[in-house]
Amino acid sequence: MQQKPIATLKKNREFKAVYDNKCFYANRLLVLYTKKNELPQSRLGVSVSRKVGNAVVRNKLKRRIKEIMRLNANKLAQGYDFVIVARKGSATASFQQIGLALFNLFDKKKGIL
Repeated sequence: MQQKPIATLKKNREFKAVYDNKCFYANRLLVLYTKKNELPQSRLGVSVSRKVGNAVVRNKLKRRIKEIMRLNANKLAQGYDFVIVARKGSATASFQQIGLALFNLFDKKKGIL
């Protein structure tokens, strides 16, 4: 079965709209912001601050988060915008730890997973 690709949030106003919704869940590694959209698909934005690490570390972390989301796209409810913000501790976390932290956040938000 082919997985549906997750669209991405690219513009600052799209990120800001999700942040302004004030619906978020956090744990030690990540923060998940959500907002219901009027589209037939979900969209993803990933934000990693310079405080987390240098460019190599930040890009590696973004790739890991996007891959976890891609692998599990068929489990997610459609019609949501997600912004995932990485915290400092996520720079040293393994792929499995990031995946567990992300699904912990999705479990907190009922109806998405």
